[in-house]
Amino acid sequence: MSHYSIIFENKDVIVVNKPAGISVHPDKNHQSGTLIQEILKTHPEIKNVGDEPKIRPGVVHRLDKDTSGVLIIAKNQPAFEYLKKQFQERKVKK
Repeated sequence: MSHYSIIFENKDVIVVNKPAGISVHPDKNHQSGTLIQEILKTHPEIKNVGDEPKIRPGVVHRLDKDTSGVLIIAKNQPAFEYLKKQFQERKVKK
């Protein structure tokens, strides 16, 4: 069973609705069952995207485990860099 739903997708990004209670990526307390592990099954192209692709492939911004909300995942490095800059410059309205 999937722990997320895709809200929007194009050649550059996947926008998902993340429910509360699921970790976005593996960490010392959550080695399996994470959102990014599920997304990698259907979107392996994100595997090498991002600043830390072995840990957080494609993940542009934070969303805590117990928080529900929209998560943007970049499908390629140029999209990741563009979105990262948008978040850093606070041009994204949350």
